[in-house]
Amino acid sequence: MDGVVAHSLGLGLGDEVEILGETFTIAGLTEGLTNIINSVTFIRLQDFQRLSGSEAVSYALLKVKPGYDPGTVAAAITARNDDDVNALTRPDFAREERQIIQDMSVEVINIMNLAGLLIGLAVTALTLYTSTLHKRREYGVLKAIGAKNWQLYTVVIAQASLSLTLGAGLAIALVWLLGLVLPLAIPNAALALTGQAVIRVGLAALLMGMIAALAPAWQMARLDPAQVFRG
Repeated sequence: MDGVVAHSLGLGLGDEVEILGETFTIAGLTEGLTNIINSVTFIRLQDFQRLSGSEAVSYALLKVKPGYDPGTVAAAITARNDDDVNALTRPDFAREERQIIQDMSVEVINIMNLAGLLIGLAVTALTLYTSTLHKRREYGVLKAIGAKNWQLYTVVIAQASLSLTLGAGLAIALVWLLGLVLPLAIPNAALALTGQAVIRVGLAALLMGMIAALAPAWQMARLDPAQVFRG
């Protein structure tokens, strides 16, 4: 039995569990076989066939001898059996399993992730837009003392970059901390922080943030400093 499931049920090695009306003893604990959707528990094939009253087998794992191509062996096994037997190589089998998980719930999770990303980008853009617009008098002073438009844009970009860097650092730290705390509260849930996800979200936030910060700066760069003070 997976250790996460055993922990959530208050069980350990040597404890008894009931499977299909018969009592079994936990002989070992596994790791990494539980996710937010389901978990995996192992039982002897003979015991399962006896309890279920069927000789059906979900799948068998075969190790190909050195010198033989797994794809060729899989095709030969499929050709020698009826439609109830389908031999797959390791990459094909992994792809099929991922597709099952994808069909079960990942689409919903992806929609939730996308919604969270869009909300986060909207908040980031609105914050930087408001922050830049709030400093219109300061930018007016810069123009009044002879600052060029490119210098104004440089200041805005520097301030936006600093805000984005601090916000991204805080967000990464919070997600990392949540990844440590979440499994303690919900054992079958895990949160992984990957470099690819950080880069993807960081680039999206950078693009939205720069557009939001430069939009009011572009408007103020076209105004006369006196108009900024009067406005």
